[in-house]
Amino acid sequence: MADNGTRRRAGAPPLDPAILDDIPRSPGVYIMKDSAGRVIYVGKAQDLRARVRQYLAPERDTRPSVPFLMRRVAGVDTIVTSTEKEALLLEETLIKEYQPRYNVFWRDDKTYLSLRINTRTPYPRLEIVRLRRKPRDGTRPREGVLYFGPYSSAKKVRATVKMLHEIFPLRQCSDAQFREAQRTGRPCLNCQMRKCYGPCVGSISEADYAVIIRNVVQFLRGQGEALVADLERRMETAATDENFEEAARLRDQIAAATATLERQRVISTRWASRDAFGLYREADELQIAVLHVREGRLIETTTRSFSKVQEPDEVFLGAFLLTFYSAAGIVPPEVLVPVAPVDAASVAEVLAERRGGPVEVAAPKRGEKHNLVELAAKNAQAAFEAAKDRTTLRRDLLDEARRVLRLGRVPERIDCFDMSNIAGAHRVGVMVVFRDGEPAKADYRKFRIRTVEHGDDYAMMREVLSRRYTRAKGEGGLPDLIVIDGGKGQLNVALAVLDELGLRALDVVSIAKDKAARSAEAREADRLKLDKVYLPNVKEPVSLRRHSPVQFLLERLRDEAHRFAIAYHKQVRRKAHFASALDEVPGIGPARKRALLRHFGSLARIRAATLDQIKAAPTMTAAAAEALHAALHEDD
Repeated sequence: MADNGTRRRAGAPPLDPAILDDIPRSPGVYIMKDSAGRVIYVGKAQDLRARVRQYLAPERDTRPSVPFLMRRVAGVDTIVTSTEKEALLLEETLIKEYQPRYNVFWRDDKTYLSLRINTRTPYPRLEIVRLRRKPRDGTRPREGVLYFGPYSSAKKVRATVKMLHEIFPLRQCSDAQFREAQRTGRPCLNCQMRKCYGPCVGSISEADYAVIIRNVVQFLRGQGEALVADLERRMETAATDENFEEAARLRDQIAAATATLERQRVISTRWASRDAFGLYREADELQIAVLHVREGRLIETTTRSFSKVQEPDEVFLGAFLLTFYSAAGIVPPEVLVPVAPVDAASVAEVLAERRGGPVEVAAPKRGEKHNLVELAAKNAQAAFEAAKDRTTLRRDLLDEARRVLRLGRVPERIDCFDMSNIAGAHRVGVMVVFRDGEPAKADYRKFRIRTVEHGDDYAMMREVLSRRYTRAKGEGGLPDLIVIDGGKGQLNVALAVLDELGLRALDVVSIAKDKAARSAEAREADRLKLDKVYLPNVKEPVSLRRHSPVQFLLERLRDEAHRFAIAYHKQVRRKAHFASALDEVPGIGPARKRALLRHFGSLARIRAATLDQIKAAPTMTAAAAEALHAALHEDD
């Protein structure tokens, strides 16, 4: 590749058409930057000079975003590639790296969930992964490492794994647990419940386990009918040989696999494997649905929404297909789309390389394939309307919360705080964030209490709020509403902190359980989660209507904060437990501690081990083993 750059100074007139003389008439990628040198748009072209010329002549490119983009462009860099296919791949890489402002649909770098089977190990297991480990040459997956998917949600992929474990009782334990069971000869609970073949204790040979893995791979590739036929042949053979236990096991697998196949909708009589993409658009809001058909059966539907999409459908589809199948484990031989994407031949070539076989990217106009694309479009429209309805409901809920809680603004962002400690030990605080009525987990924060020596809830709340909003005041990210888990005292602490920081304009409420009575009626009320809500400058708590949407929103906030605080507190306690036992021993650093825990499985087993056993552990030296053994048996 060659690099060619042209740039103009900030505040200068629009780009001079003379820069076109320095841009080659070759396939490649153009990179637009603002006056600060930030990448704000990345695009590909078969002819770089012709494509950049379209931006300099607004009448040639009528997209609404182009005038906004060109007012901010201070320079254009170009990277020449050998082929248009190389340009496609480079564009995808650069967009994920720089996340330019005007490449809207790739900015979030979405990666789908997949299933992985590492057949290079003796007894592989099903693993749920998001990031795929790419080979060093960047071309093909590592030999023996198989990926299946994509799955649009964790719920779907876990349901698939659960179903497969019911049909094929593969091992589910981690590699460390597997090695520990091999060492001790004690099978795991799944094995004892007949939910695992028990390879860790030699209950199944490596060759027999490999046959089962091939069956799983066959099933995940959509070849369910062939798998059932193969299982039936093997069952008949086992019965003929009077191996009735094996025949019964195969019979159960056939029943489970058949039940799963019957739940999947037959959508084609030609037993084809294909993906059909459907689009639905309103203004710059776009919804896409993908129907995954394997051997004529619809096995899954994936939906995805996008905002501020101003590219035409054919431009959007070309980019989306590359992104989608960079995460997908299986590229089918047929990809059906509503409109032919720009550079369809290059897209098909890239997908064929990822599949390891030919791929057809087609926009059918009639027949069964066209009907499948139409069905995908209906799914996209249904998903869009459902999301719009949810958006309307959330907006109505937030308007109701503003009215009931007497807020100054609609609470689009809500921060909720909770503290956790046991008898003043391991003091922590957390903040959870809801945006538009839904959890925004990327904005959650954890706090280790630094200045409070004992379990003083008021002092801990003061420290956490001060730290959080001192930083937010300088960096941005202030909420519309702050919810405190506590009573009137915690509310007054929050108000005092905001006064000190000059943020008194922020709305604050606190929510607390009613613990006044303990009669049967009170216990029933507690079960229904009736809470007191305290507002600033209001003496009595606000009474919320039972089962009202606002009450439910506050309960969700409070419960999520409590869950997050308890989880963090357990993590801190667990770390402190291990730290007190191992971290203070000379010669036992983080790496050696991890190796010890992997080898022995727990601190109790390390304590029970002899000096010779500790010396034999990975990474251990004689001096470190003696120091560790002495420290663990100091009381003896």
